[in-house]
Amino acid sequence: MDKSNTPLFKQPWDESEGSEVLSGRPVKGPKALPVPVKALLVAGNLTDQTALVEVLRSTPNLNLDSFPINQINQEVLSHTQLLILLVPNNDRQAITLIQNFAGRCDNMLILGKEASPEVLRTAMQSGANDFIPLEAEPEELTNAVYKVATSLADSMSLAPTIAVVNAKGGAGASFLAASIADELAQRSSSRNVALLDGDHLHGSQMLLLDSKPQYYFHDALTQVEDLDDTAITGLMSQMGNIHLLPTLPFSQMDSGCFQFQNLPTLMFKIRTHYSSVTVDLSRGPDHWSLPILTDAQHILLVIQDSIACLRDAATAIRYFTMQLGIPKERIHIIFNRYTPSRSQISLADVKETVGINSVYTVRNDFKRVSACVDEGKRLSEFAAKEAITKDIKAICDDLLPPDDDSQKASLWDKLWRR
Repeated sequence: MDKSNTPLFKQPWDESEGSEVLSGRPVKGPKALPVPVKALLVAGNLTDQTALVEVLRSTPNLNLDSFPINQINQEVLSHTQLLILLVPNNDRQAITLIQNFAGRCDNMLILGKEASPEVLRTAMQSGANDFIPLEAEPEELTNAVYKVATSLADSMSLAPTIAVVNAKGGAGASFLAASIADELAQRSSSRNVALLDGDHLHGSQMLLLDSKPQYYFHDALTQVEDLDDTAITGLMSQMGNIHLLPTLPFSQMDSGCFQFQNLPTLMFKIRTHYSSVTVDLSRGPDHWSLPILTDAQHILLVIQDSIACLRDAATAIRYFTMQLGIPKERIHIIFNRYTPSRSQISLADVKETVGINSVYTVRNDFKRVSACVDEGKRLSEFAAKEAITKDIKAICDDLLPPDDDSQKASLWDKLWRR
């Protein structure tokens, strides 16, 4: 059988691997990188790179360039964060190519057919991050790229992201997301915090905060390549130092309105610009929001005193952990509208049912919550000393402990207001 036309890398959705579909296991594409990565593909044999390029270009947040070897100079390499070197199936030529590019980029992945010990030794001596056989599954390459991106993200100053998700509709995720952003904003008037509305059907955050936006989520996605810090600030609706990126109600009905492939880049730019990012995912996980969930430092799953809600929470956690690969340590339960003396579900029941030990409670205060929602007021201004506000502050302090500078600034803000 002639294997010359057999792809070196099968796509994850390749129909020849139909057993995955028949077995009922999900067929996943590459997950979005936590930060945009500028990659350069250098191929010693141009005929080997077609399938490789398809796999790499399907990785969200990976910006891939490819040049002939004779056109690659130090200026090109200075703008490259990851060098992907495809070596020929000839030991002498492969070693020469690796040695020529050794030390010219901080991160280098080497790919080739089955390598000899000499080629592997040269790859290791060159400081390469990994050597990946061309016969490997695509996930091995994308996982190696993801590790490089994670290392780059760790070296950057990126704001933490909190995703607030309803276990069941109406559990209160939208109000809690706004209140968490409000509490984080109270730490320092000089630090702006971002609040993103992920409810593209109702767009409830602009109503909660009584905002009249000029720009919306889909505008940011469309213009993401041109957004600098000034442009990002201009897109947001500002309520003090809470900067809201709202959604236009029913905008999701326009299939051409959203360019969700730009979401990872937008999230990166927002995280470099703000001190924290809170995302209202009250409608639950959706295909477009998976990059937010997989990269969020904390996922807050909101439940209320309902067996049906608790059951849905358990289902959501199984999906987050088993399908998306999110560690349980990043998932927290918020028991909203909690009344200890009258709750039919105990905190022990919650922990046992969902398998998550991190459970917070927010006490029931229907009167004040209703007033905040109806009048578009921030909870910190309307009920600063009430139990519900203290509960939310305790959650924020536990998840994102305030630093010394923000504590000093907060004290000064209080003295100044007096």
